[in-house]
Amino acid sequence: MKQILLAASTALLLLFSCKNDETSQPVPQDTNWYVLRSPDSRDIRAVHGNIDDRLVITTGFKIYTTDNKGKTWETSDYNGNVGLVAFMVKEDTLFAMEGKRSSATAIGDSFGTQPYWFSLNKGLNWKPMRGRPGLDEWQVPINYAYSGNGIKFSIAMEQTPEGYLNTKGVVSESGSKISFPARHQLINVHFDGKSRLYVSGSAPICGEGENFKYCDDPNGSVYISRKPVLF
Repeated sequence: MKQILLAASTALLLLFSCKNDETSQPVPQDTNWYVLRSPDSRDIRAVHGNIDDRLVITTGFKIYTTDNKGKTWETSDYNGNVGLVAFMVKEDTLFAMEGKRSSATAIGDSFGTQPYWFSLNKGLNWKPMRGRPGLDEWQVPINYAYSGNGIKFSIAMEQTPEGYLNTKGVVSESGSKISFPARHQLINVHFDGKSRLYVSGSAPICGEGENFKYCDDPNGSVYISRKPVLF
């Protein structure tokens, strides 16, 4: 397990992952967001659960859980050979999605499909699905989600003339925009039962296009709103 630092205030977030069992140094808290970093050097592809109970993330080929707001992470026993892109819950079962379906445009909606792994204990232990017809028809949004009062929030994207895709925060269908203290390539949007917003993606970045680079280490990030997002 690695410890994760909750992060910074108004400047760019320079967050550093800690090795197993190290004690984190106290840092200023952001007044709007919890900021967690992944335990490995990959983007956080998807996030599920809630920060007050068990939070589950995947960095593609691994799944991690935390029960203490990201202070420590536990590696699940997921051992699939295909990268994961999303989580979906049905009743008391959590599914990990292997496939991805996108709209016709590069900046449109995308969905996780093929829920071939499942967990009955909120992401800690996983088993492969067997003999379940129709699984390929299941899908869950990746780059958008609905708040507690039914408002759609999507990752705002733009395509540069050179063909690069950049993310520009999150925007609601009513036109409200949400930005973050640092720039990231954002990937996944999730709301918990209290309508708190979770947005995950890359480490903080300090360049775009051909000048793309990480500001610090490449461990992915997830932002979690401290208050419900309903507008």
